[in-house]
Amino acid sequence: MALTVASGLAYTMGFLWWNGYLPMPYFVQPSDTFMDWFNVAGWANSGGGYEVWRSIYPPLNFVVARLFSLSKCYSASNPYFNHINSRDCDWLGIVTIYSMYLMCLVVVSFSLIKQDRSTSLYRAFALIAGFPMTMALERGNILMLAFLSIVLGYGPLLKSARWRWFAAACSINFKIYLVAGLFGQLLRRRWRWFEGVIVTTIFVYAATYTIYGSGLPITIFDNLTKFLDIVKAETFTETLYAATFNPHIEVLTNNNVPIDVILGNDFTDPMLIIFVTVTRITQVAIVLAAVAIWLRPEVVSTTRATNLALSLALVTVDMSIYSYVMTIFFTFLERWRGFGAKWAIVSAYLLCVHFDYPLTDVVLLVEDSYLGGRIVEVTVYLTAGPFIRPFIFYSIPFALSCATILAVWKDIRLQGWKTRWRFRRDLPIMVGAGEAHPPGIVRGA
Repeated sequence: MALTVASGLAYTMGFLWWNGYLPMPYFVQPSDTFMDWFNVAGWANSGGGYEVWRSIYPPLNFVVARLFSLSKCYSASNPYFNHINSRDCDWLGIVTIYSMYLMCLVVVSFSLIKQDRSTSLYRAFALIAGFPMTMALERGNILMLAFLSIVLGYGPLLKSARWRWFAAACSINFKIYLVAGLFGQLLRRRWRWFEGVIVTTIFVYAATYTIYGSGLPITIFDNLTKFLDIVKAETFTETLYAATFNPHIEVLTNNNVPIDVILGNDFTDPMLIIFVTVTRITQVAIVLAAVAIWLRPEVVSTTRATNLALSLALVTVDMSIYSYVMTIFFTFLERWRGFGAKWAIVSAYLLCVHFDYPLTDVVLLVEDSYLGGRIVEVTVYLTAGPFIRPFIFYSIPFALSCATILAVWKDIRLQGWKTRWRFRRDLPIMVGAGEAHPPGIVRGA
């Protein structure tokens, strides 16, 4: 599987060398490389991130972008123009983007080594060199810092509870939807951990709001509402690199673009039924698994509970493909044991592969490629990846949910319904899923 990922990476680099731009499913505008970072950095230095740009990012994003950028490269007089041209001026921003990627490489590698040295090399390579992470690098997206915070906060690397609280709080202040990972701790009934992260999150938000000077929760909520309206109006563009079935469902339900002309009614009508059904089945499976974890928190690992909680949020909301890295990382912490875990691990590898297949061309673009350094012609296709990739992604939480429900059912049959348990604070909390009596837990009849 790791060699398959390596083959996909080699093909992508070869395509870039010969054609001057990255192939789909990477972002279709070769002139826009790294602009997720430089747009944020521009508004961080010139101001107006919430009032003019209508950002939905918490203030921590702007504070970090201002800290690791050269303010002289940005101007408030013409922010859109200068944000684009700042890429050639702000060398510190370029260094920061690659530094975020390298930090993810190091932290992920050490985390997987600590979990299972025998598989760490292959899984770390697949995750770091795979499509979702390299897409985040190409976009220069600050999600890499959010992912780094998730790995440190919920992974096996850090021992200090307070540092883990801080890392988890930073992840929420980078991307709001990552608060879902915290509910995995509630399923494990780790009340103090939950309270610690909530308090730390509020502290980090208050500090960064004070530094940046704007970004009240009501403002972010109002911007989010307007953002969702814009996304609905441009849903067909989102389907070109969809990570879930939500954009497809929006297009097929509202008919805001003539997709039936492209694919035909005989194809699109069953698609809508399949997409909605698969999404609901996955969500129900995760909820049932959450109930099972609540009944027997000692049977399921903390990392799996976190994985399922994050996956539910990712399946429900409209998110970008690079958000897959969250689910992939926690899936790679699973042992190669049991059909459900094996299915999830193989699916995680498949998500890392750089693949797509064109179904029909949509438009021809002529743009200046930043990576290629020349004018290129880009044919934008409607590809098979956005229809196949969500199936693979959804199968991960579904398989782990089924494995969780089965493990809890076996434990109930063995132990009975009435059990008492408690966590000993002086012993590790990172345990393998499916162990009847994992370390750090005392059980009694």
